Amino acid sequence: MENSDSSFECTCPEHFILDSDGLTCIIDPCFESTCTDFCVIDSGVQMCLCYEGSFLLEDGITCDDSCSYCSHGCQYDNFIAECLCPDGMALDTDQLTCQNRTDPCLNFGCSDVCVVETNSAVCYCREGRKLQGDEKTCEQIAVTDNATFNDSLIDGQGTIHSRTFLADSHCWYKNFAGWEEGQAIVYSECNEHATQTKYQFNFNETTSQIELVGSVTTDFPNGLCVQGSNLDYRKRSLALTAACDSTNVEQKFQYEAKSGKLRSKSDTRMCIQIVEFDAQLRFDFCSVQDWGVGRL
Repeated sequence: MENSDSSFECTCPEHFILDSDGLTCIIDPCFESTCTDFCVIDSGVQMCLCYEGSFLLEDGITCDDSCSYCSHGCQYDNFIAECLCPDGMALDTDQLTCQNRTDPCLNFGCSDVCVVETNSAVCYCREGRKLQGDEKTCEQIAVTDNATFNDSLIDGQGTIHSRTFLADSHCWYKNFAGWEEGQAIVYSECNEHATQTKYQFNFNETTSQIELVGSVTTDFPNGLCVQGSNLDYRKRSLALTAACDSTNVEQKFQYEAKSGKLRSKSDTRMCIQIVEFDAQLRFDFCSVQDWGVGRL
């Protein structure tokens, strides 16, 4: 106890603090605190605080200084630091440094259309043109007046084939066992199995839906149809099964017999693709669909 100007002021030994009555010593709540920066007492309870430039994480103990590494701005999203850049600048590959924004398509040399994908320029071709070996130049696809094509999307066996890519051995197939929503449509060998229901489809010209033959069950009284949702060329969205709904535009398609393209009516820029490196049917720009491999 100390005497100050004829009055008394109580003090406490190390690791103790005065209680609110100004007389009693209690253990310092911050003694042996686990705070990574520093601790304060608020109404007798310890509270961790952070030095300027740091952010207190969800555990209430740890201070994160990740924002101090950002060259410009920063924000925390769900307690994760994200660097931000002012207008006219963009994050570099280190996700920390802001650099002046440049258009990757500027002077890249695409003859038709240039699209930025993951910060890189990629060339695409307009309808009826095909990308050449330099991956920049598009040339017109030659189609003779007497070219042959399938008038119907579905062949006589109820199957769907590509016109030229493994046309004699492969066709559309509903993957996985049972009849469920969200199952992928793939391009699979079907010579010995073409009559099985999972290889059988019907194009309903009235509703523009591609129906899965045999999929009518108590769970799906209208059966299952092919659907393309949230179409985005960057994600190359999958063609999946869904409960048939004649009002759902994501289940509506237009078959173009001459070009062999199967175009989504929910986004007419997008067509179902068949490609060599991926058995699953996906959506991509109709304008880049390869005439030999992608057409149906």
